[in-house]
Amino acid sequence: MARQPPEKQPPGKQHPPPKQNRKKQYGKPQGKRHPETQETGKREAEKPSRGTPRGLPQGQPRTHQTPKPGGGGVYLYGVSPVESALRSAKRILFELWIKEGRHTERVEQLLGSARRQGLKISPATHLTLENLCGSSTHQGVVLRCAPLAMEDESALMERINPRTLVVALDEVEDPQNLGAIARNCLVFGAQGLVLPRRHSAPLSPAASKASAGALEILPIYEAANLARFLELWRKNGYSVVGAVMEGDTPLDRFEPDGPLVVVLGNEGRGLRPLVEKSCDVRLSIPTGSDLSLNVASASAVLLYHLTLPYKNRMNP
Repeated sequence: MARQPPEKQPPGKQHPPPKQNRKKQYGKPQGKRHPETQETGKREAEKPSRGTPRGLPQGQPRTHQTPKPGGGGVYLYGVSPVESALRSAKRILFELWIKEGRHTERVEQLLGSARRQGLKISPATHLTLENLCGSSTHQGVVLRCAPLAMEDESALMERINPRTLVVALDEVEDPQNLGAIARNCLVFGAQGLVLPRRHSAPLSPAASKASAGALEILPIYEAANLARFLELWRKNGYSVVGAVMEGDTPLDRFEPDGPLVVVLGNEGRGLRPLVEKSCDVRLSIPTGSDLSLNVASASAVLLYHLTLPYKNRMNP
């Protein structure tokens, strides 16, 4: 029997294509792997990493944990902090790196001081210095040294004299503010800075850089409990003044007399209630607007006004 030819389909009507058994794909579709990177799609090496510093190859992320020669310690950077650390001898010093090339007279003096102390000195590129300290603002100088240590609050009590003025910070957490306040203390003649043991900005290289080296020179004291330290200060007959937004006494009407502690509060919360309760006087800075100063700027205004009477007594 002869095979019948297939029936012709009417015009315009077509059979759908046969279904293909496709497995479900989960996740992102996989593309063709590049033989060098073994990554899907575009080559990952062609994508710059966010935050990559100048000079680093693309794809190499910035890190503050770059492998560093010479072991532990912290990496102090900037001419003023390193210069002050060499001069004050508050830290144990290990090694100094200097940027290759010509140096300013100030850096040459810094090098001379390091040589006299027998410190190891190594030349380095700008990028190497940046990787060591984690900052591009190193000014061509990086010093590996021990962390900055604080003195116990009892040491301050032994050094009190009629012209003693110290600043206590109640949970100031920004290293830039800590550095700026330390610089103001040194400029206006305060005798020290008191920090609580907890919830305070660390004495980091960034804070030292912000202080222009003042943290390397200014006496820094640690209070286990700031409110108890202030109460002890008052029991010894000394004054405690707290800086607040709406105080009982305007700054221009307050006349300091005898040893004094000036307490500055947290950037957002101000003084804690127990700390504020420990203050004899609640000072405010009169301003001509509803705006307020940040804690670092307020410290400069307060210290200028409060240290002036002591200076006038010394130079009548």
